[in-house]
Amino acid sequence: MDEAGITGIEMSPQLHSAVLEYQRLETQVRLLIGEVCKSHCSHCLNRCCKKDFCVESIASPWLRLVWETSHHKIMEYDDSTGWLTDSGCRLNAGRPPVCYEFMCSQILMEISATDRMHTIKVLSKLVTFAGANALGKKHLVTLSSTQLLTRLNYTRLRRRLAHSQEILQNCEQVLNSCP
Repeated sequence: MDEAGITGIEMSPQLHSAVLEYQRLETQVRLLIGEVCKSHCSHCLNRCCKKDFCVESIASPWLRLVWETSHHKIMEYDDSTGWLTDSGCRLNAGRPPVCYEFMCSQILMEISATDRMHTIKVLSKLVTFAGANALGKKHLVTLSSTQLLTRLNYTRLRRRLAHSQEILQNCEQVLNSCP
């Protein structure tokens, strides 16, 4: 693999900074949602996560940049199981946004307190929100390598990521104050 990784993208400092900010946001969302879901997901025999969702992380140049930057290697991807292992997803960052959006009915019943329910729903959509309308109406994860390098407005993206970070901090405060 060359210096640019499997994406073939030589990262400018602006792109690298945006990738790191997105990665940080995604990691924080994953950890918070993981705290809410772990009691159910760790014992679940019928996991909602399927290999089919993993494909987007390979197809999307943006997601590949994110998981490569978090030191994952393409050789860790298994054609039959994707990024899934017995203990969950191998990816710490670079997951498709849909991975955060789904909550099974058992989890939703557990978090039925209004403030907590609303906060978890906001949190589950935060990665999707962060990348929305990155280029016109296109989501960040749908952009081509060329679009990422030549058409993406990094200042606008970083503002969106900063706003998403503020929302995340508010969600974290609410979750910490809920019983």
